[in-house]
Amino acid sequence: MRKEDLIYIEWLDSQVGNSRTWADISDYEAELPTHQSIGWVIEDKATHYTIVPHIADETNTSLFQGTGIMSIPKCCITKTINITSLLPSPS
Repeated sequence: MRKEDLIYIEWLDSQVGNSRTWADISDYEAELPTHQSIGWVIEDKATHYTIVPHIADETNTSLFQGTGIMSIPKCCITKTINITSLLPSPS
């Protein structure tokens, strides 16, 4: 994935079971939640993608910046779609 591509990611997260009391674990089955995230790729490493969903262009008074930065381990990713082509052409 190229840096600054817009990407859709489906990924599995961990699950916390009943952590407040003792529980019967003889037939416990975890249901891992699947999450969906969309953002611009700002880092593509062997182990993870770092994406940012909100970006602001550089102006005379501010830098090129983003918020909501998230790193997702690639071992948790079940699906990616490069959606850069869905963006409107720059004007």
